[in-house]
Amino acid sequence: MLINLVNKKFLIIGASNVAKQKCDVLAKMGEEFKVIAKEKIDDFPYDVEIKEFEIKDTKGFDVVIDASDNEEVTKKLLENKNFLLNVVDKPEYCDFYFGSIAKKGNLSILVSSNGTAPRLTQVIRDRCERILGDFEVNRDMNYEEIKKKSAKAFLIGCGPGALDLLTIRAFNTLKTLEVALYDHLVNPEILELLPKECEKIYVGKQKGKHSRKQDEINELILKYLQEGKIVGRLKGGHPFVFGRGAEELEFLTKSGFEVEVIEGLSSAVSAPTNAGIPLTIRGEKEAL
Repeated sequence: MLINLVNKKFLIIGASNVAKQKCDVLAKMGEEFKVIAKEKIDDFPYDVEIKEFEIKDTKGFDVVIDASDNEEVTKKLLENKNFLLNVVDKPEYCDFYFGSIAKKGNLSILVSSNGTAPRLTQVIRDRCERILGDFEVNRDMNYEEIKKKSAKAFLIGCGPGALDLLTIRAFNTLKTLEVALYDHLVNPEILELLPKECEKIYVGKQKGKHSRKQDEINELILKYLQEGKIVGRLKGGHPFVFGRGAEELEFLTKSGFEVEVIEGLSSAVSAPTNAGIPLTIRGEKEAL
């Protein structure tokens, strides 16, 4: 159950860093709020009425956010409550929780941990936003149309092999995949990062031994996108270096699907580095 807090009057008690975070959220939402506090931090960017809190201060407000970190203030609010209450970092006293919202067009996804793990909800929110892209729906869309719109392809550079050379963006993206098509040079340890339910399909190429032709790979990715899946094309190194990433990008975008390229560290850079060979030296015109 979600509580509609749009166009409500908010009172925030406290002017600390955590209170500023709540004000930032409300300001971003365009909601009306007032802040009262006994004192405020130096760089608090919002207007504050400096005073001792009294229960009569809550009159006329629909929602009260207690960011005072003061047990006496919280006690007064709990004993005289005729409003929705959120006590920061005290989920047992809350009537509602602040969630992390991923919003694209008319679609909003609220991620909540019931106040126990706000940073986790932010990570999941960010993943949802990246998956959604420019996703927009209307009431007339049927299930198949929505499923197709929710599909997305990622061309993921998995680096030169070592697990610790994988980028953080690639690491996070791997966790969202429903289907992964991987090359011969992708480290098996990287495949272990995929969700357990992710379908893994080998499409690697070696000299004189191609498991699938490029056209087959393109059509296979397209097939899963048409089923509404989140598909990752896992490549060694960088997707656009010594590979067919550009061809796959062109094919999939022309087919009407969103594609995001996740950069990876190329052996063109990492191999010389591992050998102690700098690619450029200030003042030197020729390579060593």
